Amino acid sequence: MRDDATAHKAVMRRGRRRRTTADWPWIVNWLTKWVLPFYFAAFAVGMVVYFIGHGLVGIDGRIYTRAAAEWLSGGNPWGVSVEGYLFAAPPPTLIPFVPFALLGETLSALLWVAGSAVAGVLLVRRLHLPLWWILFPPLINGILAGNADVVLVALLVNGGSAVAVLATFLKIYAVVPLLGEKRWQALAITAAALILTAPLLPWRSYLQQSGQIAETLASQAVGISAWGTPFLMIGVAVALAGVGPRFAWWLAVPAVWPSTQLHYSTLALPALANVRAPPAAVLVAAMLFAPENRWFPALAVIVLAIGAILHRLANPEETSLPKDIQSEVRS
Repeated sequence: MRDDATAHKAVMRRGRRRRTTADWPWIVNWLTKWVLPFYFAAFAVGMVVYFIGHGLVGIDGRIYTRAAAEWLSGGNPWGVSVEGYLFAAPPPTLIPFVPFALLGETLSALLWVAGSAVAGVLLVRRLHLPLWWILFPPLINGILAGNADVVLVALLVNGGSAVAVLATFLKIYAVVPLLGEKRWQALAITAAALILTAPLLPWRSYLQQSGQIAETLASQAVGISAWGTPFLMIGVAVALAGVGPRFAWWLAVPAVWPSTQLHYSTLALPALANVRAPPAAVLVAAMLFAPENRWFPALAVIVLAIGAILHRLANPEETSLPKDIQSEVRS
């Protein structure tokens, strides 16, 4: 009888522990599945209201198209503005917008918004994320602005060397994740294309106005990366090393590139979808990438790095896999 009573008390104590001990994996999964999409949606609704209310839907598509049209007519593309926003991209970006300049600014803006939306859906599906990740605030921001970043990431994730070259002409920092992916053929073709098109592009005018263009970037961009803050840049560099070579390059642009804006963090999506880190680290990083606040992308990368390091410490056998098997598992 005494033994039975003792066993009964032990069972009751275990039951109480189960009820009082937090089930953290379940909590994180619940937050990711139910809270995160509403968190994203809150930002997305705010951005839709802002862009429509201020007449800024397709603004980037309009700026780049007007700049290309100005260049084709022999003018200065860095002197044109739309709603007070000036063109400030390097000369290669003009080339992909030449066909849109022929279509007209309004139609071009509509096509870039619609095309970015389609590219965003394809990107989310390709990364095997739930469809509600289309509400990821950097992604929504890029779609509403008709910014090339959404198409750029979709091209890098889905396409081969030829479309990767197109991505680098859309935004020159597309070469950064190409380095991380070791896509040497795409990088070589890009270098050749830049050399071949250099005589056609207004590089001299760009260099002469480089100081003014830098000022334009500084005034128009929010500047949410760690750029210009030495102690944080060092911390981010260490964190990028902790994340690992493949995904660090995807995260480098939103974390440390100069004059960043919210849509730059679209480049973080492949890392968020594939980095080997505890779900809690991915959840917190995703939430940090959502607001357009200074240093938040850098903090997100630091969180991911801590998660990646903890995962490797808990799973040392993964590092012993052959490199080709590791690549297959990660892709």
